[in-house]
Amino acid sequence: MIVRLLLSALLALPWLAVAAPSHAASPSVDGPGTIRPGTTITLAGTGWTTADGTAGSVLAFKLDEGSISTKRDVRHPVTDAVIGNKTVWAAVRADADGDWEVDLPFPTTENATGTWEPGRHGVRILSGSMLTGDVSRTELVEVDVEAEPTEPEPTPTAPTTPAPTEPAPSEPGAPSWSHETLAAGTATAWVESRIDAGDGRSIRLAGTGWSTRDGRGSTVAVKLNRSATAQYTRSGDAIVDHPSAAGDDTIWALVTAGADGTFSTTLDAPPGLVAGQYLSATVLSGRFDAADVQRTATSGLLVVDGVPHEGGGGPGESVTCVPTSSVTTARATVETDGLGGTLHLTGSGWCHPAAGRGGSTVGIKIDEGAYSRTDTSVHQNRTIWAVAEADPATGELDARFRLPDGTTTGDLGSTPAFGQGAHTLRLLSGSLKSGDTVRTLQTDAFVIGTYRPTTLPDPVEYSEDLTPSTRRGLTAVRSGGRLDVTVPGASAGSFVSLSAYRTDGSPEYPWGDTWFRTDARGRLSVPAAVLPDARVKLVAQSGDRDAFGDLLGWTWWGTTAALAPRTPDPEEPADAARAWTKPTTKAAARATPPPATAVTGPPVLAPAPPAERAADLTTLVRGGVEAEIEDGIATVTVPTGTPADWVHPFVYLDGSAPVGAGWLQLDAERRIRLDLSAFGDGDLTIALVRADGSLAGWDRLVVGATAPAPPSTDDSPVLPAVGAAVVPAGEALLSAADWWLLAAGAALAVGIAGGTLSTRKKTA
Repeated sequence: MIVRLLLSALLALPWLAVAAPSHAASPSVDGPGTIRPGTTITLAGTGWTTADGTAGSVLAFKLDEGSISTKRDVRHPVTDAVIGNKTVWAAVRADADGDWEVDLPFPTTENATGTWEPGRHGVRILSGSMLTGDVSRTELVEVDVEAEPTEPEPTPTAPTTPAPTEPAPSEPGAPSWSHETLAAGTATAWVESRIDAGDGRSIRLAGTGWSTRDGRGSTVAVKLNRSATAQYTRSGDAIVDHPSAAGDDTIWALVTAGADGTFSTTLDAPPGLVAGQYLSATVLSGRFDAADVQRTATSGLLVVDGVPHEGGGGPGESVTCVPTSSVTTARATVETDGLGGTLHLTGSGWCHPAAGRGGSTVGIKIDEGAYSRTDTSVHQNRTIWAVAEADPATGELDARFRLPDGTTTGDLGSTPAFGQGAHTLRLLSGSLKSGDTVRTLQTDAFVIGTYRPTTLPDPVEYSEDLTPSTRRGLTAVRSGGRLDVTVPGASAGSFVSLSAYRTDGSPEYPWGDTWFRTDARGRLSVPAAVLPDARVKLVAQSGDRDAFGDLLGWTWWGTTAALAPRTPDPEEPADAARAWTKPTTKAAARATPPPATAVTGPPVLAPAPPAERAADLTTLVRGGVEAEIEDGIATVTVPTGTPADWVHPFVYLDGSAPVGAGWLQLDAERRIRLDLSAFGDGDLTIALVRADGSLAGWDRLVVGATAPAPPSTDDSPVLPAVGAAVVPAGEALLSAADWWLLAAGAALAVGIAGGTLSTRKKTA
């Protein structure tokens, strides 16, 4: 997305009128095609410039659609700040001509939350959100990781009459006992091929060539397979204790090779082996030492008690998956509504491509990974909220899991706290099971609690979608510092997102991720000052549940003459030049606003109310503030706040002027409590102002008889500051016409030290 600063001084600069070079519209990317495990991923591109063609774009790179997160600090190439989104694997800036080249490190367990197993993978390249004036683009480069070469099987030859010769030499370093040979790149391992049945048996292993890149002995993990998809596990104190393998009970043993790269060891065999059962061994390195080489190899089937395995009888033996559908599908259904409720996930077509490997292992993210678990109990990548196993025979998904419960602690806590509204799931396969097909699929939206869109819709296609026939009568008229937009056909309370498209087709989001709601005539009013000073197409898209993202209409706004400097309208707020770009993730959209002024006690002065009437708040962002009331006590939560922050509540009843409640401190759960029993029944709105005068957000409560809901907006990371005169702390800001405020005003300053406001019960 593009961020444009609308300061008058900048608008006068000549670079705004420079035409974009011809190659800016069609950037190209070259990838490596096929690589060996552990090698650098080299990419290069041309034509990646900003919208005006005067500078190179800033590019972000993600692996397997963000399913792998980095353990490194990736820095912004312009600001040098550490990028908080760990799914960004690297970031570079193209030169002035739009050319760039980057060497991406291969993902390993040392530098990432997942690795690239042999098979096809993807590098997603994005631009637009990391540099002002850049163009929003996305490209996918596919990379094939080849399997480590294995030793060829010997070619049988016809028997001949043997001539007297010297005995054929054995493999260099090979043991004298019967063995299976495992080739792992330049390293070789041998595993005993004939194992006795019963308890207390052993398995011998040996190897050569197992050295790190700096010449030390590798740390080699040994896993014993009891079927094509299942492994033997350790329990209790027998689980291997290693910093890089904590809790991995499938590691049967860790073996450290000598300085010459060789090892020889005898391991205990799994108890209860039976004749003819399925048994094989896997050896791997590269997970336990950053300087080690990634290798993996699996033996053929070992012979237990002299009886070769013939299939069909091994413990946990898997079948070859045959999908019931030619396409991959997924559907999320809410079974238990509410925060912490149960979601039912179904789907088809999730088969592992290899024979005998069963179904896929599927990672599940919420809202494109916007919500992370508070620990690694499910996966090292905390944005993977759940993992589902497809049916090994049919590839069908049928799984249930609990959603986050709206807190930031405990088994169902998330970062940030989960909220009600519309959400989606992102399903990923390929990195959770070796050799699996790399897939990514988003479900349709599901709704928790009261519907409210939580993300912006995808951009429209400028040339294909914004045609004369799709204008649909949408109009926009400026009135002072406001822009009055009419959306024909919209009903009262419809959710509408507004954006602006430059003539080069690039979208801008002057109002951030704010969702507006129309009145009964399909009208809405928004701040006009943030509009680009250029000729743009003003676009309206639906956020309603059954029409999310649909184009509602568009109209032209501005002229080419608008590029001249402009004097701000007297009605425009002080921060009118603020513009915003659509975040790449929901977590980014919940970025903490600027911190409040540091104080040891409550601020000396009280702020002015953010609006004269509650209805005026509907054009301001809600900030995620949530209010609940029980027995006259309102609990107000400020998710963007910090414990001990000072906030100043203003309470509105129906159409009356606001009552200032004095300064209150957020508790450890970022909450305050207000005793609103004095206000009686009606339509209550609570707005909170921070110590720096900015609006923290607002929410509405209906006490007693229900009242029609006013239009509202969704959360936004950019909250407009409240710029107005201040009055002495604790002054009630009463209106003489509002008789009902008298009882409340006398008690507004009571109990503020404990974060609770208490008022007296209204009397006749």
